[in-house]
This record gives sequence, structure tokens and C-alpha cells, in this order.
Amino acid sequence: MNGPRCYLLHLDPPLAHARHYAGIALDGDVPRRVREHVTGHGSPLIAAAVAAGCQVRVVLDVPGDRGLERRWHNAHGTRVCPECKPRRRRAAGRQLRLFSSTGAAHAAAPTPRRLAWAA
Repeated sequence: MNGPRCYLLHLDPPLAHARHYAGIALDGDVPRRVREHVTGHGSPLIAAAVAAGCQVRVVLDVPGDRGLERRWHNAHGTRVCPECKPRRRRAAGRQLRLFSSTGAAHAAAPTPRRLAWAA
């Protein structure tokens, strides 16, 4: 295949706390790697999910490396899953505040700069 590919598996229904699994196919063959997981020769999480009757779907498959896989792990899958994004609730106050009653003095005060020649 063509270089490494990162994939995100969605578990439905979730298994305990787990709703996603992020992985990488170093040879780029994502279907083969998912078959390994589903048949019990990959992640123990996916093997347990299949044994519990969860449906496992590939929801994201993109070119990537271990760095991208790590970012997906750190994001816990939900933030990158196209199926879970519509379900996420938007926070009411997402607008950027320029001034607040407690931070107005800090916002107006200039920040001190360190001069390069004053070491």
C-alpha cells in the first residue's frame, strides 16, 4: 500500500468507558489491520468489544503517522469522530471575551518586555 494510515474505530454501543479505538496501519492496509483486531489478533479492547456484541466500524481512515495516532489517543477519539461530533453539546459561552470585570486591570496594563541588550 502507500505509507502508514491512521484509523479510528467506533464502538456501538460503547464498551464500559470506551467508545473509540485509534490505531495505525504501518503498511497502509487498514482493512487487514481491522480484520486482525476483530479476529482477536490485535487490540484486547476490540477483542473484548466484539465478544460483548459491540458493532465495530471504521469511521476515519487518513494518511498519518504515530504522531497523529497519539493526538487522536490524547483527544479520546470523541473530538475527532465524525459520528460523535454532531452529538457533542456546544457550550453556551463560546464567544471570546475581551474584557471582564475581574481581569480589566490586567487587560489594560501593558506587558513588560525584556530587551535583548538588557540581559
